[in-house]
Amino acid sequence: MDPSKGPAQPLTATGPSAPSRLLGRPQASGKPSTDASSDSSSSGSDSDDSSGSDSDKDSDDSSGSGSSSSDEEGAIKPDDESAITPSTLTPTPTVAAEPSIKAEPVDDTAHVAMPIDATTAAAAARAKALQRKAEAFETIMQVPRRPGSCTVGVPTAIKANSFVVKMAHLDQPIYCYDLRCEPEAPSMRIRALFSTWRELYLLDLVYDQHKPKGTGSINVAQISCFDGKRALFTPMPLMLAPDEEKVYEVSLPLPNRQNQPKRRPFERVFTIKLRKLTEMPFRELHNYLQGIISREHSVFSYTSAVDVIFRQAAQSFLSPQGRVLFDSRFKTTTGTGMEVMPGYTQAIRTAENHLIIILDVTSALFYEAKPLSELLKIAFGRPRLGTLSEQEVYMVERVMRGFSVLPNYQRDAPRRPYKIAALTRTGANATYFTMNGREMSVAAYFEAEYNRKLEFPDLPCVVAVVGGGNQQRGNFHHGNANDNKPVQIYLPVELCTMVEGQKVARPLGLMDIKHFKPSAMRPVERAKEIEKSARLVYDPTPPLLKSFHLGPEFQMLGITGRTLPAPRLLYHATSREPVAVPVKGRWNMETHRMYRGVTLRKWAVLPLVPCQPDQVARFMTRWIGTMRDTGIHVVDPKPKILAPANPEEALETAIQHAYLQAGDQSVHPDLLVFILPERNYKIYTSIKRICDTLLGVASQCITQKVMLGMKGTHLENLCLKVNVKLPGGTNARIDPEQLPCVRDIPTIFMGADVTHPAQEIRSPSIAAVVGSMDAFASQYAAVSRIQPIRAEIILDMGSMVLELLQKFYANTGAKPQRIIFYRDGISEGQFTEVIRSEVTAIRKACAALDPNYRPKLTFMIVQKRHHTRFFPDEGTIVDDRSGNLLPGLVVDSVVTHPFEFDFYIQSHLGLQGLAKPTRYSVLVDENNFSPNHLAELSYRMCYLYPRGTRSVSMVPAAFYAHVFAARAKCHVIDKEEDGKRFFALSAVKPELEKAMYFM
Repeated sequence: MDPSKGPAQPLTATGPSAPSRLLGRPQASGKPSTDASSDSSSSGSDSDDSSGSDSDKDSDDSSGSGSSSSDEEGAIKPDDESAITPSTLTPTPTVAAEPSIKAEPVDDTAHVAMPIDATTAAAAARAKALQRKAEAFETIMQVPRRPGSCTVGVPTAIKANSFVVKMAHLDQPIYCYDLRCEPEAPSMRIRALFSTWRELYLLDLVYDQHKPKGTGSINVAQISCFDGKRALFTPMPLMLAPDEEKVYEVSLPLPNRQNQPKRRPFERVFTIKLRKLTEMPFRELHNYLQGIISREHSVFSYTSAVDVIFRQAAQSFLSPQGRVLFDSRFKTTTGTGMEVMPGYTQAIRTAENHLIIILDVTSALFYEAKPLSELLKIAFGRPRLGTLSEQEVYMVERVMRGFSVLPNYQRDAPRRPYKIAALTRTGANATYFTMNGREMSVAAYFEAEYNRKLEFPDLPCVVAVVGGGNQQRGNFHHGNANDNKPVQIYLPVELCTMVEGQKVARPLGLMDIKHFKPSAMRPVERAKEIEKSARLVYDPTPPLLKSFHLGPEFQMLGITGRTLPAPRLLYHATSREPVAVPVKGRWNMETHRMYRGVTLRKWAVLPLVPCQPDQVARFMTRWIGTMRDTGIHVVDPKPKILAPANPEEALETAIQHAYLQAGDQSVHPDLLVFILPERNYKIYTSIKRICDTLLGVASQCITQKVMLGMKGTHLENLCLKVNVKLPGGTNARIDPEQLPCVRDIPTIFMGADVTHPAQEIRSPSIAAVVGSMDAFASQYAAVSRIQPIRAEIILDMGSMVLELLQKFYANTGAKPQRIIFYRDGISEGQFTEVIRSEVTAIRKACAALDPNYRPKLTFMIVQKRHHTRFFPDEGTIVDDRSGNLLPGLVVDSVVTHPFEFDFYIQSHLGLQGLAKPTRYSVLVDENNFSPNHLAELSYRMCYLYPRGTRSVSMVPAAFYAHVFAARAKCHVIDKEEDGKRFFALSAVKPELEKAMYFM
């Protein structure tokens, strides 16, 4: 590819502009809340008060909460079969004169407006149709086998947190049965039903030859395992014919309720239906691990069954929360109303020649089982709580909503937990209800009924919502308790005790959780703790594992990895040192000037926090000096510094005023700088929406802390970010000799990701695809689409890829002959679906440009959400400060797939805790890359992330897609038409799309 050719000449695009992408759902009461919690980190992605390196965030310091899986059930599959039409797949031109490639007919089923709620009838029908087409799709490409092992770099002795699972009897099958409950019930009740059914009936289904001889009895919990949904596993066959279905009736008591009316039953009867599904002999799993049989003989059912068996074996003394098993025997109190509880994660995986269990340690904070009033005293630092301000009540309600409390005013009476739905805005002495025709306060009621004079009558009451018809003394209602409608129950705060074992999600008041680093132990210490935990949990072997003839070894697997050298980074020729060679994944800008610095002409500064003008002026003087040192040409060294504005009042007007003050009638401003009081997602979102979609100007947010600190590293990182936000800016390039695949033929690097809202937020998912736009893979363009909630497969992949291919041609004058695609956010169970839909969509997008256009595609999945960790073996060189293995570590054996092409790269240096490697799984490789080539390429690209001077944890293409998807959330708007609410994405101004404004 010759970049000197310049842009291609315009070609005529066929078909009308693509329609607006709207997703609708039925009208709901109230406006959907903004997602402020699902991706709060994005509020600081532009407000850099750290060192500016995203690599620091990739060390293990999670709180032990079960990581949410991206493998969502019911994800809508995109159309991978239908013909594509040009009228809808050709993207809306962003600039009138922008060149494009003439597109042949392409399919755009995914562009049809659809409800955002994937459970609605329309979306469900569409999902079924797409599923049928996916199942009919027969030309599935085979996942490439591993062509060999990486041989470049320095051999490095390491250990993994993986332990071999011993399968004592290969001819011993796992017997799988379908156990169905009618009517449907919540997961906890289904487990209770199974336990009752197992005690009553399971032993009758066991053949005599499997029962112990003599006087011994069978513990049914040691010969059966239930996944909590419908799968029952046993180590021996049950007396069921292949097509037979046995039906049982099982009764469960209703929750304890005081003064239950006699006419209401105390039990509910459920129907349990049992039938045999299959037998899974370990021999077949063994053959798969040896590579004798391939992916067509899927072993997901084996690994799922063994995972359930190991988890249930550990739950005899551990408490599960999400994917983490916590051990309450070793909890310690913090003295601040919280306690630390250690936990363990486990995952069963297939690996080379072995089935392995991956173990890790973590810990989390839990609230102590104290009266709620005691926790509030600690939270607000007041030995005696008289009352709470309205702001404090709101904060407590926001943090504690959903937590369970037990009423403590009747110690000997049966008690049931209640979930906190809200807090009253008045104290117990001013919260009234009607009882027997007269009005009474909550405080007066408890004094009259239970002789409990409240110590804190001015504190609010907990509001719990329960089903109607349960007239309970002491829990009085707001509403008619004699019907079956939901009613509100008021409980004084001091008469509520926190239920034990509830994890702290957010700090309450002054409770400090910032310094709690659950996994910040040094790698060597963590490895010892993991091996210790393996013996603690599985030694001696639990009876359940013995019955299935399973058990772990207790020594970590040893591996020989390879450590690759860092690439050479090229900077401007006028730099004191035009070439940088990072050491331990780090370098600095002291002796370097950006490869291509931008020119900053017109700009302005708008403080959104009270500050002195001289403070801002000193900061700007220091920052402008750093800009010039790093290669940015500042034409106007005295930008407009406006008077501080209140971000809560007329923010849009203030930003528009700053825009007009920065430019004039003839010159469009280049940049607006905002000084924020702190990282605030709401303010950040508003700024980005206004600047991106209304004004078309690059924006940079800075916290007041950074402004006052004026650290050199912070200023350098701000310069790096500003340089790529403006057209033409390039911070650094990798030596072309080290990127031969880019140098020899036109190549486009692409990345894709989908970001989802928090569970409680009813807003759409956002799909993002990015693509490199130059011959050096340093400039990227990005496109986004709205998706139904939780849909992980990208529905509009074809049109998004087509749009990027057109932009690549417009920028370089050539069609890419090679596509290297990094897809983030996909679980292993979705690999086949991605090949069927997304890879097919990419193929059709290429064919839309020219029926004979078929660039060679390499498609990889990038995974950060996995449990594998690597530790140094004795004598291995590590970083002195963190104890982590050095960046560049490649692992493609022992703990990788038995025969498919995957590998791990630890491309960054975690500064605290244990650095987490990234897994790359190759699903398509028409370029026939060698393991050396792909490992070196992926690792070297990690040095091009422009926000700092450290290598990052995964390739920038995938990182950009993640960042851009988060940015696109700022552009989501609500629309209402014909009584229905829709979500849509506001269009970004064309002038911004010439640069990486989203960084």
